[in-house]
Amino acid sequence: GQLLPAALLVAACWYAAGVLTSNERTRAALDLLTKLGADTQRFWTTHFVDPVRDILAELYGAPRPSIDTATAAASRKSLHRALEEFVREVFSGSEDETEAAAVQAAAGSMEVINTVFEAEARRPLNGLLRGQLPRAMLLQIQHLKVLLEEQVEYADQMLK
Repeated sequence: GQLLPAALLVAACWYAAGVLTSNERTRAALDLLTKLGADTQRFWTTHFVDPVRDILAELYGAPRPSIDTATAAASRKSLHRALEEFVREVFSGSEDETEAAAVQAAAGSMEVINTVFEAEARRPLNGLLRGQLPRAMLLQIQHLKVLLEEQVEYADQMLK
């Protein structure tokens, strides 16, 4: 790939050495041609070889994952902990019902959060100021984030 610029450099140097008779002129011409050859080689590599190599690596190389699986797993665990905590604080039922709801929430169930959100959304001002509406909304946003990360993980697995 770099043979053409090198051959041109050698031919130009040979010609310049034969035409010029003065040692200083020859040395100046050879220095100029050497610099020209190095600049040509650098241009060739920078503007042709490297971009083509990068394009081929992008097309035929292994796909890079879009999301770190550890980050997605941490988000999922965080959501489950937050759901469980929310259920334990907000759920009104017997101790066994609360425990069962907390176990479901720890597994990722949004049932209690959706119920609280629906109840609080009926009285939005009261739910916003004194209720659990903002917290339920934040949990729903976190749930959407986890779902999105799971879909990106799935897409990454399909591309492998």
